[in-house]
Amino acid sequence: MHLTTSTLLAAALLAGGSALAAPAPAPVPTTPAPTTSAPATTTTEPAASATAGAPARIGLTVGSDEFNASYVHTFRLSYANSSAYIGQIKYQTYSEPLVVTNPVEPIASAGLSFTSIHSVPTGWQNAYVVEGENQPLWFSVPHASPPAGAITTGFGFGAQGALGIDGVNRFYVCQDDALDAISTFQVYWFGAEQIGVEGLRCQGPIKILATDAC
Repeated sequence: MHLTTSTLLAAALLAGGSALAAPAPAPVPTTPAPTTSAPATTTTEPAASATAGAPARIGLTVGSDEFNASYVHTFRLSYANSSAYIGQIKYQTYSEPLVVTNPVEPIASAGLSFTSIHSVPTGWQNAYVVEGENQPLWFSVPHASPPAGAITTGFGFGAQGALGIDGVNRFYVCQDDALDAISTFQVYWFGAEQIGVEGLRCQGPIKILATDAC
């Protein structure tokens, strides 16, 4: 029997098949839509300083050209007996490094305070000098005010970085035989018109400079 093409196609359709499969549609290329996003905004809060609001602490030293290093052994100031010293008194058990608060602007109201390593945190001592007199640079008793007539403000570092009061440097060092025996000078403020202290050997004015607190 001769079967025609149309007969074969009809037979295939009756059998539920498909003689020719329709080609699958070609995939349509797609381009991802551009992603539009606002640039990330990062807000960085300023880091809080560990010492924010706290006055800086500094050490005090003198120029190396003013003292014989082999005599004083150190140019840093020491604290002892409510006053300031330069020299080998630093080896005495009753002395310690003189570390003070840094005087800040305005100078007219700036003072120096010191807190001993043997004191409680609130036991600071205020530096003062006596107006019109040649006396040591003193520090008040902890938890107590300086005596009447004492000058406690105006401290600042002026010309050539030297410590002064109201812009004037009248700091000297003096010693007697007892201090000479331990190669030490005591710091004085000469507030009187006449320079010197009877019975003491003095020199100056000296430049007291700020340095690190270590």
